[in-house]
Formats: sequence, C-alpha cells, structure tokens
Amino acid sequence: MYAGGVVGQIKEGTIRGCRSSTRFENVLGNFLYLGGVAGAAEDSRVAHCTFDGSIQVLGGPGYYIDAGGVVGNVQGHSTVVRCLNRGIVDAYEYDFDFSIIGGVVGHIDGDGVILESVNRGSMSGGCKAAGGIAGWIAMDYQGKTPLTAVDCCLNLGDVIQSPKSPGGSCGGIVGEIYNKPLDTAILVRNCVCLGSLILRDPTGRAHPIVAHADGAVFEHNYFDQRLSVQGEGVPQEQMAQGCTAWPVEKLLAELPELDSRYTIGPDGALTIRNLEIGGGI
Repeated sequence: MYAGGVVGQIKEGTIRGCRSSTRFENVLGNFLYLGGVAGAAEDSRVAHCTFDGSIQVLGGPGYYIDAGGVVGNVQGHSTVVRCLNRGIVDAYEYDFDFSIIGGVVGHIDGDGVILESVNRGSMSGGCKAAGGIAGWIAMDYQGKTPLTAVDCCLNLGDVIQSPKSPGGSCGGIVGEIYNKPLDTAILVRNCVCLGSLILRDPTGRAHPIVAHADGAVFEHNYFDQRLSVQGEGVPQEQMAQGCTAWPVEKLLAELPELDSRYTIGPDGALTIRNLEIGGGI
C-alpha cells in the first residue's frame, strides 16, 4: 500500500516544488510505504519539496512500514534533492517487528541518492532503524567507482529510539547502511548532525552519523561533540576516520567556509544555502 501527502507512488517521473502539511493520524497498515510528500518513488526524482505536517503510525507483531518525512520508500535509480522536513514522524509507542523511519527518506532500496536535504523535525520510533535523514539504506551497488548515497545533508532534529525496539539503531544521519558487495563502496559525505540522539533501549546502537554500516565509506562528516556514541561496535573504524566531533560554535563558524553549500539561516541555525527561502517556507 502507498500513501503520501501529494502522491502515493511515483514511477519514472518527477515531483518538484511541492509542499505538504498533511496530518497522518493513527495510521495502521501492513507493508505500507508512507511519506509526507510521496509514499514511494521508483526510478524517479523528488526535488525542492517540503513537509511540515505530522505522521503517526501504529503497528504490531509482523507489521512492516517504511515512513519518511518526505518519501517513505525509494527504489531503483532515484534522487531526493534539496528537500526539507519540518514535520514529525512518530512511531514511538508501538511495537514493530520490522519498520523503518527517517526524517527525509524512510528506506532506500536500490541506487538511491539523497542530496542537500535538511531535517528539522522529530523522529521517534519503536522500529528497526531510525535516522535523521534516512532510516535504512540497503544497496546492491556493483559499479566501478564509489557511489555517493548521501551528500551534504543536515540533521537538526531529535532522533528517538523506543524501548520497544530491542537492538534497534538510532543514527543522526542514517540509522543503518548495508551495501552487499563490500568491495565497492557507497559514500556518506559532507553531512552534519546537530540534533539530539535518544536511545531508550540499552541493547541498541546510536551514532551521530550512522549507527551501523557495512560497505560504506565516510568523508568529511561532522557532529556536535556533545552527542554520545552508544552500543557495541560503534564507532566503526571507517566511520571514525571520516566523522569528526566539533563544538557547535566551531561548526557554525567554520563549516560555511569548508563547504559553501552550508550557510547560517535567518534564525541563526545552520542550513543549506537557499533551501529555506521563498516558497519552501
């Protein structure tokens, strides 16, 4: 099943310049792809879209839901670029066997890419994985050169993992990444996390960039040094090499110089240049 604030499902098309303030309340559905703008995107492009509504999903044993502030599920060769989530994705009180939530995209299954996007909303889930930008990235990428999966994305919102999700992952940028052919890497680069991480289950994992990753390489990612790393196996070696903890003051002062795509918005908060001007808000 597919449900979205603008489009339920899109194949081989483009959604551009759309805004949704939809409220999804008490949603219950098995094998449901749910997004603030689009439920699912396959071989498509979602660009310059904003969500500032709310998503509240219910669930139970055996249920599967992908929920994202902008797109619930991304498949094939799809791109989500310059999108903004200011809304809430709430699955905190409910027990899911296997569900994934993300601030911009819930689940990427294929060679999907997220570029220059921001999450300002709150993510809370009793689920397999929760992430400020994406909950879960699962790829079977076999290209000759590394593929950039997430580039220049910023999380300013809270990511909260429920005690009802034993062993779940809580990532400031991505909850979990699995790239099956480990000899060809996918890249997470130039991302920043200033939002809070709250891990309610002591057996879970939390990291300001990615809580767990196989077959991924990290480059020039930064996070608030006050954020804690929790759980076994984090930070992994490749993550530690490409993810740096900085004081917030240093991030605000120096990051726009390091990467011109970042800027300080009218409210004094870090954002992506030109993302929150005009029709976007």
